[in-house]
Formats: sequence, C-alpha cells, structure tokens
Amino acid sequence: MKSPGGLNLTAATASNLVDTLEAWPEDCQISLAGFTYDRIYGPTDAQTRLVWLAKCDRWNGEFFPQPYKQLAKTLHDMGHEADARQVLITLACKLRQEARTKLRITPNGDLSTGLHSIWRDILRLCLGGKDSISLLLTAHGYKPQRSLYALILLFAAATFPAQWAWDEGSFAPNSGPILLSEGWQELARDDDIQNPAAEWANRNAIPGKDWETFNRYAYAADVVIPIVEFGQTEAWAPSTERGLWGYHLWWLRWGFTILGWIVTALGAAALTGLIRRD
Repeated sequence: MKSPGGLNLTAATASNLVDTLEAWPEDCQISLAGFTYDRIYGPTDAQTRLVWLAKCDRWNGEFFPQPYKQLAKTLHDMGHEADARQVLITLACKLRQEARTKLRITPNGDLSTGLHSIWRDILRLCLGGKDSISLLLTAHGYKPQRSLYALILLFAAATFPAQWAWDEGSFAPNSGPILLSEGWQELARDDDIQNPAAEWANRNAIPGKDWETFNRYAYAADVVIPIVEFGQTEAWAPSTERGLWGYHLWWLRWGFTILGWIVTALGAAALTGLIRRD
C-alpha cells in the first residue's frame, strides 16, 4: 500500500517476491516491517539484498530488524546459507549500532546533562570497542572459526620474540635456587659465554646443569594458549637486563597472554551460543 510520502508494506504477506532493485521507488519511504514472503524471484545474493534492505529498514526514523530476519529465513530456506549468514551478521552490527546511538545525550548547557553526556560518550566508545572485537574475532557469533585463526596468528607472532630473546642470551632458568647457585652464577659471569641459558640446558654438559630444553613453539603455546602447559614458562623466564629482546619479551608475554584469553573466551562463547546472535 502506498501512503503519502511512502510505500507501507507493514504486515503484508506474499508467497513469492518477484522484483529487481529498480522496481522499488527511490523517492519515497518504504516500510517492510512484518512483510513476509516464502521465495525470491530476482537477485538473491547478500550484497544486492542488503542494499535493498538499507532503503527499507526504517520508517519515520525508527529501525526495524524484522526485514533482515525475514530475508535471512527465506534465503536459508532456499539454500543460500552463506548469504543468509551475512544478512544476520549485518543485522547484528546494526542492532549494536542502534544500541550505541540510543545512549547519546545532546548537551543543553546544563552541567549535569553535560557530565551525563560525557559519561554516555565514554560508554559508547567502550561498547564500540567491544563490538568491533566481537565482529573481528567471531562475526558476532556467526563465524567462531575466526577466533581459531586469530589464536594461530598470536601463537605464530609469539614465537619470533621468544627465539630472538633466546638467541641473544636473555633467558634464565625460572628457579630461585638455581639463579642463586654457584654453577649458574659462574656461567652468568663468564663473558666468553654468550648464552648461559643454552649452556645450562645442554644435557651433555657437567651433570647437574641439565635443564628443560628451550623450544620457541612450546614457549609461545604456553604464553598464548590458556590452560595448555608445556613446562616452558615454568622452566624459563626472560630477563630485562640481558638484552633488548629479553626486555621486550618480558612485557610482550603479558600482552600475548591477555589477548590469548580474550580470543579463546570469545571463541568458546560463540561455539556454545553464549554470544547473543539476535
């Protein structure tokens, strides 16, 4: 039904939707809230249909999510799984954007309102960051495999500073008694030994010096992947005083650990359905 200033299809029903993008008027408001249909005869790719919905998801300034859910359902029933998923991802992004927009307060010169507006802006900024991370790592729960890819990238990234710190001799046994022992002190003070840790870990050396062998991949896994324990971080610790990479790794490992927990937690939440998808 076409009303003054717009085309209102609210609660309309059709078995088949036969159209092209050009069939929809450009110069009037269109409402598809509650409009249902079983099949689409026309473009069914997500990119084209999302352009179509962008013209029809608001009525008098109010956002309506139902047209996106209806399109996703129809595409799913027609067998277009990837396109249906993309529509739902776009809907999740729009719902979060709407939630952030509703938090906005326009200052009116009043001090209390101004302070409240600043607080809301900070909250919107935090929510925006959280939503961006959720989109990047799980596509708001629709692509949890992204978190696995991110974890693999973190693991790979952590191996490089670990190896560089080891090669420059910036690791030491992670044991107080060993660090205070005469054997370690002798190695650490010997200017002819570039890597005391490697010497200490050499199982062919003097009995008593043998220690856990360093492996950059196992060390990176210990740092990045929660719960996993290969014994590397228990055996070795980077020193902030022996070299540049040891100093950097001392701080980087905390960042890798925090990011590993975030990525793993979001991935697990997406897999178990804890991330709200609608």
